[in-house]
Amino acid sequence: MVVFDLKIRDDSFGKLTALTYLDFGNNRDITDASLSHLTALTHLNLGWNTNITDKSISLLTALTELHLGRNNQITHASLGKLTALTYLHLGRNKNITDVSTFELTGLKILPFLIMEEVC
Repeated sequence: MVVFDLKIRDDSFGKLTALTYLDFGNNRDITDASLSHLTALTHLNLGWNTNITDKSISLLTALTELHLGRNNQITHASLGKLTALTYLHLGRNKNITDVSTFELTGLKILPFLIMEEVC
């Protein structure tokens, strides 16, 4: 069964504190409040989201995989705190530049970094 036009409220995920994998791709109804309690996440897709900002991303320090393609609210400010990343997709973000990669200096290894069409 496929569900379309399902509205996700910010309080929908508050009790899922042990959740490790979440695909919120192309879901413009979620905000920072949706992610604030999900600090155990290791894999997160936020591609094509418009309401997620650095505020929530910087709290998700357990992330190993993060997809932020076309998420124009994210800046380099939150990236430096994500020291466990092994996969990072930053393509087509208006607020991410090639200079933003300097924020990733705390990483031990980042085998996959995708930055197509960044400023």
